[in-house]
Amino acid sequence: MYIVNTAAATVRPTQKFLDWLMHISQKNGDDLSITLEQLRTNATVYLIPETDTPEENIAYIDEKYEEIFEAELSAWAMDENDYPQDRSLKAFWEFFDVEIHDMVVDLESEEDDELDEDDDE
Repeated sequence: MYIVNTAAATVRPTQKFLDWLMHISQKNGDDLSITLEQLRTNATVYLIPETDTPEENIAYIDEKYEEIFEAELSAWAMDENDYPQDRSLKAFWEFFDVEIHDMVVDLESEEDDELDEDDDE
């Protein structure tokens, strides 16, 4: 096990995201059957730099929100014309909840293997 020198942000869709998703699904003639709970269960985790304060973590997300917003939308809609017109920072925070995790542990780290080999010598 190895503590990675980074933090993580879990980006979970909100009801507003689900409403958008259902709208484009109906528009495209698809019969998408998904609940908000199901959507939130398989959320995306983004690795982010370690910071000293929670405010710095949020400021980093604010800086990167356009990239995250587009990645989340493109996972569900290939046609950018289906994306919400308002993709502002305010809209991002309405479409997603973000959880910051300041400890990331790698259970399968190669560094672990290297440390074990050093112990054997």
